[in-house]
Amino acid sequence: LVGVAIGMALLPFLGRGLGVMLLDMSPYHPGIYAGVMTAMVVVAALATLAPTRRALRIEPAAALRYE
Repeated sequence: LVGVAIGMALLPFLGRGLGVMLLDMSPYHPGIYAGVMTAMVVVAALATLAPTRRALRIEPAAALRYE
C-alpha cells in the first residue's frame, strides 16, 4: 500500500509520459488512477497469499528448533 501511495503521488508529475501510451484518454482520468491502484493491490495480495498460507501451517516451536 505504501508503494501504491507513492506511485499515486508521483503520477501527476509523470502524466505526460503516460499520456503517450493512453491514446484516447487523459492521464489524469480518475478511472486510470482507480484501475491502476486496484490492479496493484490485487497483484500484491495474490503474491503474498501462498507464502502466508505455507507459513501459517508451520508450528512455531518446530521452526525454532529447526534453526
